[in-house]
Amino acid sequence: MMKMHVETTAFFLGIIMLCVLACSPSMAKSRKDEPIPASIKLLVIYGKDKNRESYRSDIFNVLDNYLMRSQCFEKVVTDEQQKADLILEAIIDELTMMREYGASLGDILSEYGDPDAKTRLTVSYRLRIQLFLRKAEKQEDLFAERIDVNEFRNKMYPSEDTEKYAWESVLAGVEREAEKKICGKKGKIMKAMFKK
Repeated sequence: MMKMHVETTAFFLGIIMLCVLACSPSMAKSRKDEPIPASIKLLVIYGKDKNRESYRSDIFNVLDNYLMRSQCFEKVVTDEQQKADLILEAIIDELTMMREYGASLGDILSEYGDPDAKTRLTVSYRLRIQLFLRKAEKQEDLFAERIDVNEFRNKMYPSEDTEKYAWESVLAGVEREAEKKICGKKGKIMKAMFKK
C-alpha cells in the first residue's frame, strides 16, 4: 500500500514538473523565436521617381541579407524562378542626396584659399521605403509598413568619400528599421496569415 502511494505521488510530481517546464519563460521564448512557417521572396523596386540602380541593388542586398540572417521566416527564396508563399515588396518612394558646401567654390578650388575649405562639406540622404507583405497566390496584403531613414555626414578630411560613408549609414538605418518593421511585427504577420 505504501509503495503504491509513493508511485502515485511520484506520478503527480512528474506531471507538475512537466507543466512548470511547459509554462516556463524559456519555453515561451523558444516558441516566440520560431520562424514564421512560410517562405518569402523579396522584391525591391523604385516608385514613380527612379534613381541609380546601385542604390536599389544595395537596398535589396541589405534587406535580403537581413531576412536570411534574422531567420524570421522558414525560408528566404533567392531564385527568381522559384515560388514563395509570401512576397515582401519594398518600393523606394523617395531617395534624395544633397551636398552642402560651407565654403565658396573659389576657396575650394584655389590652392591659396582657406586650407579647411575642402572639408566644409555635408552630404545628406533622405530615404523612404514602403513595405507591403502579401500572400503570393492571392495577392492579398497582410500588412503595410514604412521605413524612413535620414542621415548626414560632415566631411572629415579632404580625400574622404563623404557620399560613400553617408550612404553606408543609410543602409545601416534600413537594417535597423527592418528589424522593427518586419521581424518586430511577427505576431501581427502570423495573425494575418491564419485569419479566416
